[in-house]
Amino acid sequence: MRKISLLNYLTGDYETDAKQRITEILFNRDLKLTKQDLIDRNSLNIKIQNSINEALLEEAEYLKLKASFDLFKQFGYEDLELIDRIDNASIVEVAEKVT
Repeated sequence: MRKISLLNYLTGDYETDAKQRITEILFNRDLKLTKQDLIDRNSLNIKIQNSINEALLEEAEYLKLKASFDLFKQFGYEDLELIDRIDNASIVEVAEKVT
């Protein structure tokens, strides 16, 4: 699994809402999403929006998110922190809970 920080961050005096920015990039019209793409990304977006400080994503979810960032073409300076968080998301091992 991949762990991504969802905390807001400052770039100079500008505060970026990390979760909101992820949503904007996931659903950007320039990506020319199909109906199924939209449905798949919505499930991922709901998972991210329901997370508190960080998201734990399955590898397939992470790759979908990273692909959105790789294809997006309207980044600004304030996006550097979020790009770094996505590109360098740490890999975490999750053990199955035994009951």
